[in-house]
Amino acid sequence: MNKIIVNHLEKIFVTSDASTITKEMDIMHPAAKLIVMAANMQETEVGDGTNFLIILVGELLKNAESLINMGLHTSDIISGYEKGAKKCIEEIETMAVKTVDDPMDFDSVAAVLRCAIGSKMYGDEEFMADLAA
Repeated sequence: MNKIIVNHLEKIFVTSDASTITKEMDIMHPAAKLIVMAANMQETEVGDGTNFLIILVGELLKNAESLINMGLHTSDIISGYEKGAKKCIEEIETMAVKTVDDPMDFDSVAAVLRCAIGSKMYGDEEFMADLAA
């Protein structure tokens, strides 16, 4: 769903891209600034995933708020999130569908690229994966 953003120069943007929205917003809250910085780094490093990052962090903060309201100490919440992150990394390692042992092997590199490219360029993934490999 597209959003209409009017920045401080009264320039109008119509977009659903979270990266564009966060860049044009004047954010004052320290935690929100950290989220925007993380989203900008996600955009810079990966080029995608900013919407997911903002939603995920927002949910983590919302859940932390309810835990604080229940009386949990912030250090306990942080410890729990760190344990959860560690477990996620362990589980992600076991979920690989395809791996590349030799980065010089054209066919295996192209096979792993097809999935990622297909999510953005459906129908052209064969050509683009071969080109990128």
